[in-house]
Amino acid sequence: MFNLLKQAIRTLSANKGRTVLTTLGIVIGISTVILVLSAGEGFRGFIDSQVESFGTNTLFIETRVPPTTRNRASTGAAAAAQGDQGRANSAVAITTLKNRDIEAVKRLSNIQNAYGMVVGQKVVSYGDTAKNTLIYGSSAERFEIDKGELSSGRFYTAVEDSGALQVVILGSALAQDLFGPNDPIGKLVRVGDLNFVVLGVYEARGAIGGMDIDQSIFMPLVTAQKKLLGIDYLLMAIVQLQDANVGEATAEDIKLVLRDSHNITDPDKDDFIVQTQGQAMETFNNIFNGVTFLLIAIGGRCGDYEYYVCGSHRTHCGNRVKESSGREKCRYFE
Repeated sequence: MFNLLKQAIRTLSANKGRTVLTTLGIVIGISTVILVLSAGEGFRGFIDSQVESFGTNTLFIETRVPPTTRNRASTGAAAAAQGDQGRANSAVAITTLKNRDIEAVKRLSNIQNAYGMVVGQKVVSYGDTAKNTLIYGSSAERFEIDKGELSSGRFYTAVEDSGALQVVILGSALAQDLFGPNDPIGKLVRVGDLNFVVLGVYEARGAIGGMDIDQSIFMPLVTAQKKLLGIDYLLMAIVQLQDANVGEATAEDIKLVLRDSHNITDPDKDDFIVQTQGQAMETFNNIFNGVTFLLIAIGGRCGDYEYYVCGSHRTHCGNRVKESSGREKCRYFE
């Protein structure tokens, strides 16, 4: 054992450059693995907190372009990657998801509540400050499902929604940008060409679904549809379940309701997606685990002791020596 230790020390001393690079590579590799796992767990916790903002007993209905042979593989991934910003700017508008569809979904036995939503972009201004902002229009049932809290003011009501009243709730960062230290409650902000009364301000929430909620503005669904966007359809809906354990079965029931309403007989031609929280988290976990494995593999390669020494015309590969030609080559030790 002692002889082996002395031999190892002699070998390391005789190849100082290789020893240094090998040690450095091992340190970098281990550090990379630790950082990836630590950052990954933190990101996983962030995603879990975003799921909890809607509640774990919810599922989502989103519109989509019906898949075809040409775009079947890319439609779902592209829509998910774009987030609300992409949906708001989408060049293809699917107009079949209506308020009546959500009312029909509510009549299913396992549905506790649901609300429809539209998303758009408008310039929001107050005084000399103007910002291009995402507009979320949703019915008042949102506040029974969404777990966001207000730092001041109040939520709008079902009466204000059905009456298309011009009232809004501001994200925390948007309120700070527009009003600074002043209280925005009761003030008028201009959204597009219309004035709206500020009813409330959300507490800071960060990003949800890839978008910065703190820089967004929220208003009644009918107001957004009729007065700002000029549409009568929905972009998506959030559905709250009574029993999340039968969420997948309920999702299938919702698909049947929507197919009947949209006169769809072939499931391959669905113009909507119904996804449970579990399915959304499963998709995320598959992506997360794949990326983590890839990064760990890349980090592990840093442990390989390899370096280049320029100026030689030979390439060393283990115990083999290969002659190479050219004016300027490098020796590669592996």
